[in-house]
Amino acid sequence: MSPIGIHQFSGKILDKNVCFQALKLTDQLVLWIGMESEPAFKDFALAMSTSYEKSPTTVKILGDASSLTSSTLASRLSKRCKKPVFVSFNISESNQELFTKIEERLLEEILISPESF
Repeated sequence: MSPIGIHQFSGKILDKNVCFQALKLTDQLVLWIGMESEPAFKDFALAMSTSYEKSPTTVKILGDASSLTSSTLASRLSKRCKKPVFVSFNISESNQELFTKIEERLLEEILISPESF
């Protein structure tokens, strides 16, 4: 068995082709989300649980510090998957409905293929 599992999927969300790539490492997850037409790596955040806080601690590694999209998603996934989660969310449109639908599509994929996360 390979120490790195790669799982790719996509979906049409509010007329946008959104691509997802999950890299499952031994004890952590790296998730990239972006547009099929604009592949980029502009934003990156990490969330992980500690013994000091109930909610996972997050840190923005790359991108606009005022944008909380990657951090929010990383925190939710870290809590759900019970492991450190890195998220690179590369969709510049700041539409709450789009973010909600993207998160729903991601959670649907986690239910379909939990071994990939």
